[in-house]
Amino acid sequence: MRSIILFRLCLIDERRLYRDELTLRYLPREEIYGSLPTVVESNIWRVALNPNQQHLGRTFIGLREHKPSLSDLTSEEMLEFQRIVIELESEVRAAFRPDLFNWMCLMNNAVRDGQQTHVHWHMVPRYEKPVEFNGHIYTDDAWSRPFNTGEDPAYFATSDEIAAITHAIRG
Repeated sequence: MRSIILFRLCLIDERRLYRDELTLRYLPREEIYGSLPTVVESNIWRVALNPNQQHLGRTFIGLREHKPSLSDLTSEEMLEFQRIVIELESEVRAAFRPDLFNWMCLMNNAVRDGQQTHVHWHMVPRYEKPVEFNGHIYTDDAWSRPFNTGEDPAYFATSDEIAAITHAIRG
């Protein structure tokens, strides 16, 4: 509970610094990944819900072991990532019925911030029509256009919303 409170306080205090994705520069990686609700995990990968739920079901998929580049991944790590993708897409599809998924492996913020790059993915469900969940209507204003982390408005879910979204994905 302490790490969740620490994260939520950081998020509130730094809200104006977050654009529409959580950057890893405000807290150490393990503290961020440790404070976000786990959706799916294995010995190799951990999937955590992104606090920015501008796209309902948006997650981080982080490699547990530090590796700076995709080319550093082993065959076992890549096969396990494929299993995670299949499981995660299935669970999010069952919970929210997105029309498609965008997958991104970006390391620009780490380079920009003078940090080591670390292999992680962003999974962004995309919706053609608004989706109502738990009393909130989620819209994908950039539907049919490439996902752009600098143009789309952020929606930082409350801790109750995060818990409900996590529960819905887990089934």
